[in-house]
Amino acid sequence: MNTASEIISDETLDKMKESGFNTVQVLLIGKWEEGKIVFNEVNNRAILNDIVAIKKKGMAVWVALDMAGGPPVPGVKLGESYEKFKPAFLNLVDISSKLMEQYQVEYLRVNNEPDKYFSEQTSWGSKEQINNYLADFFVSTTLSAKEDFKGKLINKITLVRQHDQRVIDASLQNVDIAG
Repeated sequence: MNTASEIISDETLDKMKESGFNTVQVLLIGKWEEGKIVFNEVNNRAILNDIVAIKKKGMAVWVALDMAGGPPVPGVKLGESYEKFKPAFLNLVDISSKLMEQYQVEYLRVNNEPDKYFSEQTSWGSKEQINNYLADFFVSTTLSAKEDFKGKLINKITLVRQHDQRVIDASLQNVDIAG
């Protein structure tokens, strides 16, 4: 079956499984709109169908949260302050983690290289303040996800050598897999 909304076909999944894959990663997308992150119903409906198809093939599912129209798009500003961005993103984490638990997803990455886009939020304060926010963000988002999601949590940080130890330590807290 080949439809416009189809992202992963049975044929593709069969080829992946025959090649030795046991896990498939998909993106669950929130949309950055006017300072809020809204759940992208159109895209995510197809993703939820894909999750069911992947699981029917006996493979694990790894979901990574992402945003359309926002980070990690270079140069995108996340609003006037971290205090306004954080609750918007935590709402996305809350919605997504409950849904991923309902669909019995094995792996969830709520933090996909947030250090890349946090570094561009120069209006939030000094580099030191942005690092404080980043450390808080890693801890807050994983703790929020753990409230409802019982699978494995993954965090991914980049440019490790450019961060102070507290940011690295925060990226490792409350997760099962760190990248």
